[in-house]
Parts: sequence; structure tokens; C-alpha cells
Amino acid sequence: MNTLAKALLAGLTGAALVPPASAAILSFTPLNSSVNIGDSVTVSVVISGLSGPIALGGYQLSVSYDAARVQVTGVSFPAPPWSGLDLGMGSLNSFDLSSPGIIALDEVSFELPATLATDQPDAFTLAQLTFKGLTFGQSPLGFSLVDLSDAGGAALGAGMAFAGAINVVPEASEWVLMSALGLVGFAAWRRRSL
Repeated sequence: MNTLAKALLAGLTGAALVPPASAAILSFTPLNSSVNIGDSVTVSVVISGLSGPIALGGYQLSVSYDAARVQVTGVSFPAPPWSGLDLGMGSLNSFDLSSPGIIALDEVSFELPATLATDQPDAFTLAQLTFKGLTFGQSPLGFSLVDLSDAGGAALGAGMAFAGAINVVPEASEWVLMSALGLVGFAAWRRRSL
């Protein structure tokens, strides 16, 4: 294959990996969190990639998590001026926790499309989720059933959605106890093998 063909193929392949300019990006902040068993951690659901005339007017989405590892203890939606959907005229939001391992979120703005197009930030928090660590291990966080609409109510594509995770770890005192028990067990094994 000649150099020009290789360069063209590399350019086309690279272009396929870049989301379109109007594609919204969903992510968790922080992307990976750690929490002690029994303690709580808050993770934000964030949208970015809204630029130019593209504005978010509403959304419905589900966040999945491992209900055996973490428990949802709170869901909140940002209030003005931190909300990208409520810039002063209000919004209607709700959440549903009735399905284990799924948080259903939705919100619709009461703002005029022109106001959203000019005043909405390029990136903002959609919701804040608080989890309590239950058992040692990792709970993946993911998006499903994503339905975004622009300021006029038309479908708005989600270009990318980044998965996250919550790592549930034992408290430091539990690590010390486990280490001490491990040393006692090693000493007993060592004494028996001599």
C-alpha cells in the first residue's frame, strides 16, 4: 500500500473515533471512586459537548450499578445557577429507584429554546447520586436507555457515554485485623512445618 493510501486510511480511521461536534457526551465525575464499607460517596452525572446552537432541553436515562456492592442513599438535581436546564424558569425532574441496580432519571426544562441555546453551559451536572458501600468489591456504573432531546424537543444523539466505577474497600482497622490474622496464621503454619 502506498504512503498516500496509508495516510488517507489513517485519517478516516481517526475521524471515526472523534464524535461529531454536536454529539453530547455523558460521564461520571469522578470516573472512579473509592468508599469504605458503611461510608458514602457522591458521584455526579455530567453532560458535555454541548456547543454552538446545540442545547439540551430534556433527558431520560438510566444509571446501572451493582446493588450487592452499593446502595443508593440519595439522588439530587442541581438548582440554579448550577443547573443547565433550570436557568430561572424552572424544570421538572424525577427519579425512580424501584428496580434494584437501576436509577431512572429524567428532567425537562421550562426555558425558552433561545434562552437554552444562548445561556446553557457547554458542560454541566445533570444529577448527583449518593451511594453507601455495602460489601468489598467494585460496582461498575453505566448508562442505559439514554434519550436526550434538544431545546426544541427533537432527538439529540449521545456521541459517547463513559462508564465509571465505585470501589468498596474495608476500613483501615479491618485491614489491620486481617493482616494480624494473616500473620498469626503464617506463624502457626511456619511453627508446624518446622
